[in-house]
Amino acid sequence: MNYIFRKIIKEISKKINNKKGLEVFAIHRAKFEGWLKVEICDILLSFTQEVKVEYGKNGKKIDIFFKYNKCGYYIELKTINTSYKCNYVVRKNKPITNNLESVINDINKLKNLKNGNKYVFFIVFPLPDNKVQSFEDNINFKEIESNVNKIESFNGKFSNNVPFKIYIGEI
Repeated sequence: MNYIFRKIIKEISKKINNKKGLEVFAIHRAKFEGWLKVEICDILLSFTQEVKVEYGKNGKKIDIFFKYNKCGYYIELKTINTSYKCNYVVRKNKPITNNLESVINDINKLKNLKNGNKYVFFIVFPLPDNKVQSFEDNINFKEIESNVNKIESFNGKFSNNVPFKIYIGEI
């Protein structure tokens, strides 16, 4: 994985762990994609000045676009809440399949772009260690894996110790 995404992962993991307000989202299994978009833009602006959000036309907008070393990068973001049992988290049924289908839709949107470096970036929470294999065995996760060139994942925790995992797929 390139320097840019290593920096994003490191910084986002720290921000999630240090942001007490995100505990509320973790406890209630609530999505926080808007916050994530702002924070990633903040990280990107530390090393490039060309960052755009909701980039594109005709309803085919990409969450984040930026340029670095004359290369264009497109990122689609998702936060995926699960129904896995976890300490400190309110029990709710959350449809993992629907969430993963939205990532597949993002991959297809990115594949339709003619050029540039394309990535899906999604955070799955709560995702206890003993449920990672179950999550990754989901048929829709397998479809994600088969539609990206490479996927990497990174573990993290909210400030209240609710576990999450960040996945980055290169298209």
